[in-house]
Amino acid sequence: MSQIQLLEDLKVQPTVIVVLECPDETVYQRLSKSRVDPLTGTVYDLSDPKVSISPEVEARLVTRPNDDKQVVDKR
Repeated sequence: MSQIQLLEDLKVQPTVIVVLECPDETVYQRLSKSRVDPLTGTVYDLSDPKVSISPEVEARLVTRPNDDKQVVDKR
């Protein structure tokens, strides 16, 4: 479902719309370093040196299905 369709279905009328443009390669790089803990829903940026992840949590981390390059290409 498109974002605009979702807003219409929810009867939301935004007063401002922001369009962010970013090169595809930058998006791929960022998403390739993103992981989520399926237990807590917490998203981790593995490229951030300040992020400290316990071995227990690290073992659970997965890539979100929407972060797959082929899925991103369809957006």
